[in-house]
Amino acid sequence: MADYDYKCVPFIATVKGGFFSKDNAGTIASQLESVINVNAVGGWEFYGVYQVQTLVKPGCLGSLIGRTEVAIPYDLVTFRKLK
Repeated sequence: MADYDYKCVPFIATVKGGFFSKDNAGTIASQLESVINVNAVGGWEFYGVYQVQTLVKPGCLGSLIGRTEVAIPYDLVTFRKLK
């Protein structure tokens, strides 16, 4: 079985205008493709895009007014390379 090193790169797409526009889907795809291509130059093989949840606790003021933890999703582009 092959032995790999893995690398995760945060991915946050930026769009203009309405989110559900066809142009924006193309913009997001282009941005993701760019991240993949930049890392491929270093010998990293694209492995997948994954979403992780991070629990963020409220600050002092938020706690005082009864706010609770909020789960914030983050997208990570994952790469692998043979060791």
